[in-house]
Amino acid sequence: MYGVAEQVLGESLRDKRADALVATKVWANSRSEGQAQVKRALQFFGGRVDVYQIHNLANWLEHLPMLEGLKESGQIRAIGATHYSHSAFNELRKVIKTGRISVIQIPYNPLQRESRKISCRWPPTWGWE
Repeated sequence: MYGVAEQVLGESLRDKRADALVATKVWANSRSEGQAQVKRALQFFGGRVDVYQIHNLANWLEHLPMLEGLKESGQIRAIGATHYSHSAFNELRKVIKTGRISVIQIPYNPLQRESRKISCRWPPTWGWE
């Protein structure tokens, strides 16, 4: 997904991997493409990624079970989801309500405050209005 950025970062962290928290994303329309992206990233980062996110909710129903399996095996510490557009926040809410992710990445700044509707209600056990 990021060209050679993951590879370069992985090489840079080779001797310092234990000191770094690595977060990356899967962004693929098919299960096989997503599996290939994740496999490459895990190789670059020494077999472990701290936070793996489903970017822009792309094919999240396919990618989430794959990431859960990797979490169970200890290759991923946390699973998350991202989206940049408030028009997708209802779908993001659905993902959050499953209880299967622990991280979200959404825009929040003086000009984009719509995400407050999600982030101020985290964790999902607090309920939804």
